[in-house]
Amino acid sequence: METATETERKYDVSPDFALPELAGALPDLAGTGESETHDLDATYYDTEDLRLARKRRTLRRRTGGTDAGWHLKTPGDGSSRTEHRLPLDGDDVPGEMRDEVRAIIRDRELRPVARLRTRRVETPLCAEDGRVLALIAQDQVVADTDAGSQQWQEVEVELVDGDAKVLKAVERRLLKAGAAPASGPSKLARALGDRVAAGATPVSEDPVLRYVQEQRDAIQAYDPGARRGDPDSVHKMRVATRRLRSTLKTFKRSFPEDSVEFLKPELKWLAGQLGEVRDGQVLEHKLLDAVEVFAPNGGKPAKQLVSRLTDLQDVLGHHQDSTVAREILRELSREVDDAFPYGILYARQEQVGRDTVGNLPGVIAASRESQLRNWLT
Repeated sequence: METATETERKYDVSPDFALPELAGALPDLAGTGESETHDLDATYYDTEDLRLARKRRTLRRRTGGTDAGWHLKTPGDGSSRTEHRLPLDGDDVPGEMRDEVRAIIRDRELRPVARLRTRRVETPLCAEDGRVLALIAQDQVVADTDAGSQQWQEVEVELVDGDAKVLKAVERRLLKAGAAPASGPSKLARALGDRVAAGATPVSEDPVLRYVQEQRDAIQAYDPGARRGDPDSVHKMRVATRRLRSTLKTFKRSFPEDSVEFLKPELKWLAGQLGEVRDGQVLEHKLLDAVEVFAPNGGKPAKQLVSRLTDLQDVLGHHQDSTVAREILRELSREVDDAFPYGILYARQEQVGRDTVGNLPGVIAASRESQLRNWLT
């Protein structure tokens, strides 16, 4: 499965909207190239209760255009999203795509929830040296769902070889020409309308409940990477699991007793699957979890303390990772005739361990500065 990061902005436009002149919007922006027209036909899949849409995921099978295939879009940073791609192969959702959203859909069936047919006029935005900085798509959309059919027009601007300055410059011209920022995050969200918001879980105003929701979401977000064995995802999912367990224990009176008793063994099992909790981090992690719950109300010192404790956590984590790596290398070296390469790798990890231990006194001292902790009393 291929993955790519896409950065784009969307705009609502009227049926008679015309693309404005874009040459000169930036000093090296030459203008637009030759346009191409594509007919796109996409079927979107979700559960009956729209679990993917409510988690800002879109899963579709699309024909037409230059990137026909199965696409799964997941949230990224800011206006960026990560797109997972697989070639067209039948009408059933591929297993690899299901694995990416397994933590969200659980055992629920994925079924078609919308069909979007789009007439797209795609225009490249070019620099003086011929590079394509962005693609501008003018879309005429017809959306069909169980609730009926609707039509609209919109414009998408997706970066290719440009940067955020290109997006800002193009946006100024588009808004001046009558475009408006899109009313929804995606075509699917617009097609489904109020159905997405109707069953969404509201963000709690209670700091403890809000923190629990954040850890739950983190566990779901890192689940696909953990299933693939990605070390960073395993680490972050383990951290979220530990934080959730700690919060449920510390603030157990904030939750129904039967729910906590049900979750305790489940979270313990999950923690066991992700690996042993690092002994050297336990105390500092607990403090970091007590701190992060109330940090939004603690002002600048609270944020600085969270940052210092996170630095300490990272140093301890790197040291533990090097220790585990050395144990694995030692075991592997016993199973081969030539153990010399493993010895080199072992020595490198041993140096990592020494370096992290050397950094430890500084980060500990930084996390214990009294002016950062006074707000806790």
